[in-house]
Amino acid sequence: TSAMTVAITNTLIEGSTKNTSDDGITRIVNVSYSEKIVSVPESALEGGSHNISSLSAPASNTMEEHASSGHRQQLEIAQKTANLQKQLWNEFQSFSPSDQIKTLEKAKLAQEEFLEKMRSTPPGPQRVLIMQTIDGDVQKLLIIYKLWTSQNNSILGSG
Repeated sequence: TSAMTVAITNTLIEGSTKNTSDDGITRIVNVSYSEKIVSVPESALEGGSHNISSLSAPASNTMEEHASSGHRQQLEIAQKTANLQKQLWNEFQSFSPSDQIKTLEKAKLAQEEFLEKMRSTPPGPQRVLIMQTIDGDVQKLLIIYKLWTSQNNSILGSG
């Protein structure tokens, strides 16, 4: 034949959770059987490809609404991160020039210590623990240093 026929069986259980008495037993009241026939041309199967994604089980167990909800959460986190960085940068900009220099020196030292600690720690739970236990002041310095370097790289790159 010029087409391969694949039968997909769907069993619909209607009213399967209705109890007819209070004896604690759930009874299946009605079962409907239906069969969906999908025709696949042999040309689609030629070339050794027998993997037809449209006929296989779903690759993801999340619904589209959940994916968009997760995407929305990521956008909210990104917005909060951007706001926090802006707040820290504005705070840094409000320092006197000498305080900015002192803060940058501390931030550079914090960055170097952090990178050395990461290099000397094998990947895995130990690194995660180090990152989770970074002191709040050190986190602030690391962010300021990152913002300062990205700000200066953009100025140098555009000049």
